[in-house]
Amino acid sequence: MFLCGTPPVLGLKALEVGVDIFCSADMNELRNKAKKLGSLFINLLNEKCDQFGFEIMSPTNDDLRGGHVSICHENGYAIMQAIKEKGLIGDFRAPDVLRFGITPLYMTYENIYDAVEIIREVMQTKAWDRAEYMTQADVT
Repeated sequence: MFLCGTPPVLGLKALEVGVDIFCSADMNELRNKAKKLGSLFINLLNEKCDQFGFEIMSPTNDDLRGGHVSICHENGYAIMQAIKEKGLIGDFRAPDVLRFGITPLYMTYENIYDAVEIIREVMQTKAWDRAEYMTQADVT
């Protein structure tokens, strides 16, 4: 209780601009872009990372998939740690799921290509196969 006083005015001003942008966005257009981004991510994973043993967990049907794509791999935790180190932030879900948020308001198609390239590079170089990535933290 009472952990925060008056919020910083500059931070609120920046937040206001972001909220204004979000409020002016057409939700149907955002949903359509999210479907396209998710589909592109899945297609590129299948094309560029097929040989690395990933399994797509999310529905491939755009209408059934939400705002993320989940894939699984037996070394999912270590892979996610290596991916994060390269600047691609995802979420790990035990026991083996790597989850990536698709945010159409500011994510670009180029971001999707870059993300898959990071995953491909981590897998191809076995960058994930390091001792510091193998010990799972209490909070993932």
